[in-house]
Amino acid sequence: MPRPNQVQKIREQLIKQITSGQCQDGVKCFSRANLAARFRVSLPTITNAMAPLLTQRLIQFVPGKGYFVVPPAERQLLRVAVIGPYSDHLDNLKSLH
Repeated sequence: MPRPNQVQKIREQLIKQITSGQCQDGVKCFSRANLAARFRVSLPTITNAMAPLLTQRLIQFVPGKGYFVVPPAERQLLRVAVIGPYSDHLDNLKSLH
C-alpha cells in the first residue's frame, strides 16, 4: 500500500507542473508508467496521486491515448454545467452547514 506522504508529494508536483504551464493545456502530459519510473513508485501509487486531479478536472483520461491537461475554461464550464441545474438549491444546502 502506498504511503500517504508519497502520494501527496507526487500529487503536489503534478499540480505544480500543471499550474506552472510545464504541461500545456490539451496536450498529453502524463503517462502512469513514466511517472512511476520517474518517482520510483508503483503504478497504484501514481493512480492514487492522480485520482484527485481527475476529480478536480485538472486532467482527463482519454482511453488509448493517455492523460491530458484540461484547459481552465473547460474546467469552469464543467462546474457551471454541474451546478447550473441545481443552483436553486444552493441556498438550502448552505443553510445545512
